[in-house]
Amino acid sequence: MRVRKIKSEYTGCRGVIAEGSVSGEGNDSALGYFVAIDGENGRLRPFLVADLELLRAASVRHPAIEAERELG
Repeated sequence: MRVRKIKSEYTGCRGVIAEGSVSGEGNDSALGYFVAIDGENGRLRPFLVADLELLRAASVRHPAIEAERELG
């Protein structure tokens, strides 16, 4: 995920939502998460859901395998 909170020292930083930081159960939505910011050695920081942008992992493919698939 990426922090998109305006006027924050962490704006634009990437990180990972900490396991077990989801508040609420069932159909209740979480108000925020604890996030481990990349490069801060696992230190957790709280952020509201609205201040975070979820990113999708990039798909990386091996060129030789792609060429083999194209040839059939």
